[in-house]
Amino acid sequence: MSAKDYFSDLEKYKACKTPEEKAEFEKYLFEKHSNLSADEAMENLQVISDRIDELTIKQKLEPILPYISLSTVAKEYFGKSRNWLYQKVNGNIVNGKPAKFTDAELDTLKFAIKDIEKKLQIASSSILMG
Repeated sequence: MSAKDYFSDLEKYKACKTPEEKAEFEKYLFEKHSNLSADEAMENLQVISDRIDELTIKQKLEPILPYISLSTVAKEYFGKSRNWLYQKVNGNIVNGKPAKFTDAELDTLKFAIKDIEKKLQIASSSILMG
């Protein structure tokens, strides 16, 4: 199975809106992978699972993206460029593989969001008291 097939399946999964649609998609995946050896199936499902996790990160960030500068987050918290962070958030294909966050990078992202939250709370409090 090619990477194109994986991403096609992932787009279909992403389009599932209801538990029923997701169950139907899982059935489709099972049928698609039923002729593979157990090792091949597990490897394929791990690739899909990793990609779903990456897409989930983007979906979790989408509500706040209009309100924060990813450029500033990339520079101040990661010491990287805006493009680097966008590649990770979007799971862009880099060197033939989807860009993804390491565990340490996810911890940094969580810290950044909490730090921004604190800064917003301080600003809000100072405005309300002023």
